[in-house]
Amino acid sequence: LLSKAYLAHFARQPHQSSSEIDFRASFLVPPVIGCLTIEKAALAGVSVVAVETGGVLIADLDETLRMAEARGISLIGVGRS
Repeated sequence: LLSKAYLAHFARQPHQSSSEIDFRASFLVPPVIGCLTIEKAALAGVSVVAVETGGVLIADLDETLRMAEARGISLIGVGRS
């Protein structure tokens, strides 16, 4: 299971503290990556982006994969151990 701190990162609004979040709703908002993630990774010099298989949504999959390939970034899925 994900920790409350991890969920807070994705569910918290800018004006909320972690203690103000209703964690029941947090499970409805899975982590998402996409073109912006790849662009920021490229700017930071990242060469591999790893996501949990089945646990992360990839927005605009075809374009995200195209961008990753064009920028020399490997996008990999990893399972839970």
